[in-house]
Amino acid sequence: QKGSTMKSFSLPSTKGGRTKVPAKNGSVVFFFNKSDTPGCKAEADTFDELYSEFSKKGVQVVGISMEEVEALKESNAGRKVELLSDADGAISEQFDSELKVPLIGAKLGFSARNTFLLSNKGEVLSVWQEGKNMGNVKNGKHAAQVLDSVAENIKSSNPLVSLFG
Repeated sequence: QKGSTMKSFSLPSTKGGRTKVPAKNGSVVFFFNKSDTPGCKAEADTFDELYSEFSKKGVQVVGISMEEVEALKESNAGRKVELLSDADGAISEQFDSELKVPLIGAKLGFSARNTFLLSNKGEVLSVWQEGKNMGNVKNGKHAAQVLDSVAENIKSSNPLVSLFG
């Protein structure tokens, strides 16, 4: 999906109201299964730890799960990273990030662990998929690899990323 363009969207947020993606300086969008599980909690924790670094670069960071917004709020109080509820799975499906039973394709009702770096126009600049090119979410390597990619895209002369500033 790198190089494709995603339509902008807004979802209910743990910070209240709805949040629009992508933001004016681009967005990091990480999809996760369920916030009260060890791997997903660790992934969000590591994005939280690097939140100020992403903010310095002016890039929005949001996590998306197919949980209801109230469930996200309950299990993520005090989190810096904004989490968005994709309860009907429409955005997860748009990003091909909805978990499905292999071979059958039946939907499981959870988002798959994938991360996207989007320009402010919705161009997909980078994609990370669990089990393929994604660093370990539990030890912070994934959040760090995304931050490195943001920095590289800002420095790049690629016309897609000149939108970052």
